[in-house]
Amino acid sequence: MGLFIPILSQIIRKKYRLFYYFLYLFASCFHKYLQIITFGRPGKTSGTGNSNYYRFFENSALYRADMDTSSFHWGSNMARADAGTLNMHAIDYGINPAHRDSYNQRALEILHWFHGVNPMGKMMLSNMYDYGAENSVNEFFHTWFTEDSEWDNALTGKGPAPGYIAGGPNASYSGSYAPMAGQPVEKAFFDINDIWPEKSWEITENGIYYQASYIRMLAYFVEQAPPPDDEPVQGSDVLNAQRVIAGTGSIEAGQDLNVQLRISTDVDDIRGLTIVDEIPQGFVIQSATVDFADGIDYSPGNIGDIYEGSYPVKWRFATPTTLDGNPVPAETEIVIDYVLTASEQTGTYVFNNLSVFGFTDLDDDSKLDATENTPFTYDIGTPSVTVTEPDNHAPVLDTIGNQAAQVGQPIQITIQATDEDEDTLTFSASGTP
Repeated sequence: MGLFIPILSQIIRKKYRLFYYFLYLFASCFHKYLQIITFGRPGKTSGTGNSNYYRFFENSALYRADMDTSSFHWGSNMARADAGTLNMHAIDYGINPAHRDSYNQRALEILHWFHGVNPMGKMMLSNMYDYGAENSVNEFFHTWFTEDSEWDNALTGKGPAPGYIAGGPNASYSGSYAPMAGQPVEKAFFDINDIWPEKSWEITENGIYYQASYIRMLAYFVEQAPPPDDEPVQGSDVLNAQRVIAGTGSIEAGQDLNVQLRISTDVDDIRGLTIVDEIPQGFVIQSATVDFADGIDYSPGNIGDIYEGSYPVKWRFATPTTLDGNPVPAETEIVIDYVLTASEQTGTYVFNNLSVFGFTDLDDDSKLDATENTPFTYDIGTPSVTVTEPDNHAPVLDTIGNQAAQVGQPIQITIQATDEDEDTLTFSASGTP
């Protein structure tokens, strides 16, 4: 039986991969549900606080972010951040809705721990003094920010790059850094980057997985900040781009394809408006028209050139070098229609980025842009018209009719015929009297 189960598992994996995937997905989700409702029950240990990962309990830890003693290992900050995320997952999955506020507070208190509500009074991110921190991680182990280099310490030099999560308190630290000796588990941390024999990597080394865990938890509590008043708004809120391609995604070689670009603006007086559409090499431009849907009259000279021989093809509005003349007002809709002819070469052709940018003044910092960057794949199928040899039609002989002649006298008959294919006709007679 012990040998049969692994063999059966391999058969399912190879022959029924989709079934195995959904079976695994169901098992994972069910396990997560059981884990949540199990750890959602109160429980205590002799360690630093609550033994479960879920809910917030008053007076469970001095710094309100209790973690089991076993969590203070190499890379403990990853485990702490994951605990915060798990509580937010309980909210996401609707587990025990009555405890929703408790889950949220547990995660938030863990986030506060990272930001300085901890025994060290230290923000656990590196070099955050320019972002409001009073005491952040000054050193962490990394070969880029080595000891005695200008990147060594944030207080004595340039310091390491800002925003990196250090490994965290490690009750199993095996290095020789003397101040670590005898520290309580939650204080088993000093921001050092010494190599040997201090082995600072056991407490301060960063890892992308530590960083990802912190960012994943942080994402629940941050919102996108609005841009400052003195900076232009970026992105599709001011310039909107859309490409519409007619058809069903397949076309015969040599046939035409209709494409429409729709550009709209939400701000006033955009200058140097440029539209760049990446047309694949498999198509040739036949014609193009530009229209301002709100009736604004721009002459072709002011609109600019269509560079028919270039890929990608550009439509440029106003004067690209000086950026003056012909500002595009707000709420203007620009429609560009053009016709492409498919190449005789069959295959799959991809329409990539449609990019639009412009300026609100002559300062490059005022650049606004929008991009529709979802590739559109177009298939040119095998031509459905089959070329064959033309049919050969038989010539048609004009009616001769009955003839009369005297005995011994010659007779002359005129013979005429036509051929639909205009082939050369050859006449002959056989079986004459």
